[in-house]
Amino acid sequence: MSITLIPILYSFVPLLKQKKLSIQKDKYHITQSTFTDRHDDIVKIMGKLTMQEHILEIKGFSSQCGKTWLAQRLCDYINFPNDDINKQIGKIKNPYRKAYYIDMEKYLDKDLKDFFEKELVDNRTVLIFDHVKELDTLLLEQSSYHFQLVYILKEQTKDNISAHIISPFNRRYIGELQQKIRNHYPDITDLSQDEINVLYELTNGNIGNIYALLSRQESINWIQSIANKHQTEYDKRLNRIKSILYTGKYEEAQEKLDIFQKDYNYIFEKNNDLFFKYTLIKSDCEHLLNNYQIALDVLSFIELSKFHFMNKNFELELNKAHYYKHLWKCNDALEILHTLKNESYSSMLNALGILAAKYFIDDLYVPNVDYDSLHEFNNYINQKLALYLIKMMILLN
Repeated sequence: MSITLIPILYSFVPLLKQKKLSIQKDKYHITQSTFTDRHDDIVKIMGKLTMQEHILEIKGFSSQCGKTWLAQRLCDYINFPNDDINKQIGKIKNPYRKAYYIDMEKYLDKDLKDFFEKELVDNRTVLIFDHVKELDTLLLEQSSYHFQLVYILKEQTKDNISAHIISPFNRRYIGELQQKIRNHYPDITDLSQDEINVLYELTNGNIGNIYALLSRQESINWIQSIANKHQTEYDKRLNRIKSILYTGKYEEAQEKLDIFQKDYNYIFEKNNDLFFKYTLIKSDCEHLLNNYQIALDVLSFIELSKFHFMNKNFELELNKAHYYKHLWKCNDALEILHTLKNESYSSMLNALGILAAKYFIDDLYVPNVDYDSLHEFNNYINQKLALYLIKMMILLN
């Protein structure tokens, strides 16, 4: 009887393991309660995972764009197919028994080894690794256990043709996200649609930054002030620093800017408006302290496309041209000013100063035109006079 019972009992081991997995499934959800949108991403990833022993990378165009949220939601979608939330996504072919989300920032090599020894991992298992530094180790494990590998690299790399590029967060879901956040922070004020639009522009649609700003009443107040064209608290503080800077107290202004940076460092990467305004003043302070190259280097941080929304009246370009002039890179300055020739009155005045200086040192070359510096100076004068006459005619009428 013992000889007969031993193989029978042994045959129950996989069933017991399966029961254990079922109990775990009923117990653990990892998706954050504020997860919103990205249903199409789940559908596309599940479609790609129909291939056996598939390797799939989840990529994004920026940090905090929702890759971790999506990875956790994918894990729960596989583990809890009967959840109500999955009905929003729709029924997708799911040949997998179990998915695991593993954050490699919290796992050591020993922890990973223990995981594979303790868990039932095979070709019906999906392992989702986040913050991956070294992919080779995971590929080696996959060749042994034949699981479906989904991963997110800690550092972005070049194009990967097998990668799934996460979709942009759609602004129409911000209202839904806001209500989910208010379930945790009920005292936070609701945003109107106009204010939501401002929030989307401030964050360039980055879900991580949107979430961070929606989670603080202080940030909500800033958004409402910007939408209503009022000064924010940080505007008032930066204006006080400007008043110190423009009265010649450059070192004091620099000290105030350092304090400002420490006080707002936690939100710099999330509020483009705040970072843009601070960086512009910081750059100007370095310029007034005669640190022209440092001023240019500081300015480079806000030359990215996501800051174009904040760049009013071509402040960025005009400051950059001015710093080039101080470094006697006059041709570089003129190239910038030439692009603004028909857009900005200030660019014409700056160009006139540079052209006059070039002529008096017998430097006749001017980039982008077929004339020497004297002829180009006259062209600017004529254009300036024409604009002045047009303006006078408009006023007289």
